[in-house]
Amino acid sequence: MLTELLKAKRSSIIKNWTTRIFDTYASETSSFLSKDKDRFSNPVGFTISAAAEEIVNEIISNRDLTSIKIQLIDILKIRAVQEFSPSEAVGFICRLKNVIQVELADDLNNEAILSELMELFSFIDQLALIAFDIYMELKETVHRIRLNELRNKSISVVQ
Repeated sequence: MLTELLKAKRSSIIKNWTTRIFDTYASETSSFLSKDKDRFSNPVGFTISAAAEEIVNEIISNRDLTSIKIQLIDILKIRAVQEFSPSEAVGFICRLKNVIQVELADDLNNEAILSELMELFSFIDQLALIAFDIYMELKETVHRIRLNELRNKSISVVQ
């Protein structure tokens, strides 16, 4: 029952969630990211939009963690090199719950739908925890790369 409702509201959920993700950036950046969806002139906006769409599609259909992780990695790679705290970097996942709740507001009186929705929200919470782990691994990699660059610069200066 919930799956049919989510499928019917799929494009609206994707659009609103993508907007909420872009809203985590400064207003000028957010505006740019949301306007131009070209892969070459706006690779960050394109990547976030495409990954968000795939995540929603997976949540509605299979809930395949492997497929979702791939999409999360795409978004989190971007956020790992930006100036986000860990909670800000992965908080976009929690925003999906609010988007879905708003979209389904008229249907929340049905106990069966509400029960399925709570299961879905639990799954989204699990995704947030997985995203946090992924983000921290990516952040560690970024720090390691920066450290190696500093080391290499120091060595070349000495020589």
